[in-house]
Amino acid sequence: MSDRLEKAINTLFDYSIGTLWFVKEDLIKLRVQKYDQNSTRKGHPAVSIRKTPVVGTERIPVLTGSSQKREQSFPVKGVFGEDSESWFGNCFVPLMIQDFLYGKSPEKPKSPKEKALDRPYIKMVEKNHRKPKLNDEEFENLEKWLKNRGYK
Repeated sequence: MSDRLEKAINTLFDYSIGTLWFVKEDLIKLRVQKYDQNSTRKGHPAVSIRKTPVVGTERIPVLTGSSQKREQSFPVKGVFGEDSESWFGNCFVPLMIQDFLYGKSPEKPKSPKEKALDRPYIKMVEKNHRKPKLNDEEFENLEKWLKNRGYK
């Protein structure tokens, strides 16, 4: 990646630690081989754990969320609405810069029409506009989660 492109991407996207995203299920299946490849969900909320700007082809690690509490997960309120609660820390997904840009869907075309369109261009990772970032308490819980697992 060129220096200019790197700077542009690091300026355009705030994927710093604590930012919230929505990751399409097909991308999770592609990036995590042990993930349930038969899952039909649309996607999951995700929280970035990236502490520094991206250099070159470095990954942007995120933790995906679930509506169900799992062992050693931490809660985040308001991801899908005021009264919602999601639990993060169960699944780690390494994202790439291009995942945040529009691109061809990694899923196979489902119909002749979709095949004719040569698979639509879509965003595989989208900003969570409802709640773009963790609050202070949630951020502290994320920091504790990372520390307990040996992340610096």
